[in-house]
Amino acid sequence: FGSSRFSTHSPRLACRVIPALRHAVISGMECCRATIPFSFLVATIMLAGTWLTWKYGDRSSIECFRQAAYSAASSAAAPSVASAAVKATAISGSTGVRFKGQPFRKSVLDSALPDCATNPAAAPCAATLDKHTVGWLKAIAGSGGDGGCSSTKWAVLTTISPPMEAAKQIVTVPGWCLIVVGDKKGPLNYDFPGSDGRVTFLPHEVQQKLAKTSSFFDRIPWNHFGRKNIGYLVAIARGATVIWDFDDDNLVTDASFPPSLESSLSSALWAPEPANQSEAALNVYDVMGCPVWPCWPRGFPLSRIRSKAPSRAQWQPDHLADSTVAVLQSLANVDPDVDAIFRLSSSKPTQLFFEPPSKEVMALRSFSFMPTNAQATMHRRDAFWGLLLPMSVTGRVSDIWRGYLAQRLMWDAGLAIAFAPPMVRQDRNVHDFLADFQSEQQLYSQTEAFLEFLWGWRGSSSTLQGRMVELWDAAFERGYIEELDCVFLRLWLNALAMVGYTFPRLRAS
Repeated sequence: FGSSRFSTHSPRLACRVIPALRHAVISGMECCRATIPFSFLVATIMLAGTWLTWKYGDRSSIECFRQAAYSAASSAAAPSVASAAVKATAISGSTGVRFKGQPFRKSVLDSALPDCATNPAAAPCAATLDKHTVGWLKAIAGSGGDGGCSSTKWAVLTTISPPMEAAKQIVTVPGWCLIVVGDKKGPLNYDFPGSDGRVTFLPHEVQQKLAKTSSFFDRIPWNHFGRKNIGYLVAIARGATVIWDFDDDNLVTDASFPPSLESSLSSALWAPEPANQSEAALNVYDVMGCPVWPCWPRGFPLSRIRSKAPSRAQWQPDHLADSTVAVLQSLANVDPDVDAIFRLSSSKPTQLFFEPPSKEVMALRSFSFMPTNAQATMHRRDAFWGLLLPMSVTGRVSDIWRGYLAQRLMWDAGLAIAFAPPMVRQDRNVHDFLADFQSEQQLYSQTEAFLEFLWGWRGSSSTLQGRMVELWDAAFERGYIEELDCVFLRLWLNALAMVGYTFPRLRAS
């Protein structure tokens, strides 16, 4: 109002003062990073000044205020280029945002499971596996065409390579059968001298045919590590009581292989109970005598890679342990399962030989975690439900996430996992370490939050299958896996029931 009165008496001076005033106001807003609403307020004030000048001033004063108001409004709606440049080069001082794993979406899938064991003809069950596929799974023919390998001991492999020494070695072990799941890039056959019907090979053409009638096969993506899920189902349907889950670059070196789980685990050393969640992740590589330090497995929380595990003296035999070991993970010599950060930064990234002071296996109590993989692991039948590999994540993440999810559910079923001194030597296939690093990004950024979530999670279902659904859905809601995995989990549980698998019961508390 004062400006308008001033312009009435001195129009020419007003045309010089008003733009200067506008420039000062706009510059002040930019320097102070004023909000858009405040900028429009200033423009409104100038428009009001225009009206007052029109009422009390002359034509030249009106034109000066009109231009000033227009310029102020334009500056409010679109900050100047200079201001944008200043903001682009500003340094906030923030070190980034840490992944917290908070729920940000809701699963819309039905949590109720059909009873496929007693009613396989029900629509959800028949869509998972039709009756012909169920019969085929239970009587699948081996590569030798003699009706298939029949045993309670199965090794499972997925590969895009021709037969390698590790696969040939397995079929020389008396009483063992091998299931090999091919992929589109893989070989057309898997015959080699000595296989003699001990190998069941599923080329991609067979899998494509099955996918036409069964959603279990149709949902698994091609060119993915998750096709191994087919092999697990075949072994379970054929009556396996133990499964050796391995990669074809892991060669058995232990003369006593396969280990007797009962005898090995009777002398297991059990980890001390963690005092709190921050101590839940235990680095078994430390107590198993890794020759370099720090030394950590793929999937171990990066914030704890320099944290020592409890000393071996604190791991004690416990014949009264309230859990039964159902999964035995073997460590590997030469190229153990470590992440890309270790391989890129360690002074000795390969030719590593563990030197454990004794041969006992190291078992984890409830509320403890350690990464497990799908490279050299023995699973008992009461842990087969936990073999399912997530497929919405990379292959470098899939088996780690599987292991953590299974470990949490094993607590509820009175089961446990143990780690054995190296029974294998990994002659690792050629890898691009930087490509591995890229594939492992989710492990680096999310593992701490994932373990914190698993530590505090509590299920409400009265069955293990129900709790699997609850846990996987909760993991989806927090961004660890995607809906594909939750859908396929339901197909997996349906398929297990249809081939006769009996799930373990939950323990009382």
